[in-house]
Amino acid sequence: MTNFSLSELKQLIQTRNEFCLSIYLPTHEKGAETQQNPIRFKNLLAEAAQKLAAAGMETEDLEDLLAPAQSRLEQRQFWQHQNQGLAMFLAPQQFHCYRLPRSFSPQVTVAHRFQVKPLIPLLINDGQYYILAASQNQTRLFQATRDHIHPMEVEEMPESLAEALRFDDPEKQLQFHSGNPSHSTPTYHGQGVGSTDNKVDILRFFQKVNDGLQALLNGSQAPLVFVGVDYLFPIYQEANHYPHLLEEAIATNPDTLIAQDLHQQTWGLVEPYFTQVKQAAIAKYQDQTPTPNTITDLRDILVAAHDGQIESLFFRPDQAVWGQFDAEARTVSVADHSSANNDDLLNLAVIYTLFCDGEVFAVETEELAAAKPAAALLRYPLPKEMATAS
Repeated sequence: MTNFSLSELKQLIQTRNEFCLSIYLPTHEKGAETQQNPIRFKNLLAEAAQKLAAAGMETEDLEDLLAPAQSRLEQRQFWQHQNQGLAMFLAPQQFHCYRLPRSFSPQVTVAHRFQVKPLIPLLINDGQYYILAASQNQTRLFQATRDHIHPMEVEEMPESLAEALRFDDPEKQLQFHSGNPSHSTPTYHGQGVGSTDNKVDILRFFQKVNDGLQALLNGSQAPLVFVGVDYLFPIYQEANHYPHLLEEAIATNPDTLIAQDLHQQTWGLVEPYFTQVKQAAIAKYQDQTPTPNTITDLRDILVAAHDGQIESLFFRPDQAVWGQFDAEARTVSVADHSSANNDDLLNLAVIYTLFCDGEVFAVETEELAAAKPAAALLRYPLPKEMATAS
């Protein structure tokens, strides 16, 4: 399953079709409760079929569209290896599926665009980050948010220095011993920690770790935190090619820490990474209120977003405004319900803003003074003849 990143989000926002189906489901990760996952998903698929039929989709086309999602119902392993939330996006000839470290309200939407609003907090604000817990004997990768941590499998990443180098130097006599006969993973002794040979071996090991991470995290902008003893971090920095590795690491032996310990120790390090960007954008918006550089009217926001004028868009994640936006006529019509002929106009503003490389932030009521579903800081003001009269 594809790892979710900003590049994945950009693929989603580029899709426009008469039948764009978005499904969100909160999921259980383990235990007997995982049996509820496919049952609730089946109910959402039934709802999706009804909405697609109501939107005018032919039965054969509807079945083809839902086939990739229907196939997941019988995959026991799929449901036993979930995260906190599942997001699926289907359109003709398209299928995207993500296990995500965020719980969602159950939701089925059929529109001309994918419903991407619920994904925004994963990439910005209190978004996802990664933890690389690394020693010479064990490497582990975790995906985490403010409230949650989840182990990740990285097929191309070696689990230890011994595994990484065992085929590289068959002639080299490395010294291993198993500290516990019941464990098959050897403990690496090799040369001394400070020796040149050992540092070269560790660098080669970390280069292989980096290669595995690059394959998984390609396109991601989430921060990566390194957890390991202090002498390892400079070596890993030398091997690293991931541009969002934090410059500060957690200096400790990660082999003695469980996932919850790693989460507790790393969140304080990454929290400023998220909050500083958001608070700086809010402060800039507030500093320029009420100048022509800030707007709260939804029609103006859609016009500005469509034209690439928005620097920062702020929206309420718990709200939706259904209706239609005519980009050519610069008009908005608001509906009192969702349908395949209506878009969530806040979702549309998010898509337009991201498409033009603006920043998007999910905000709570108390974070922004404007008592509107959305507000925006502009790169330059709307022309007076295009702006809505206040």
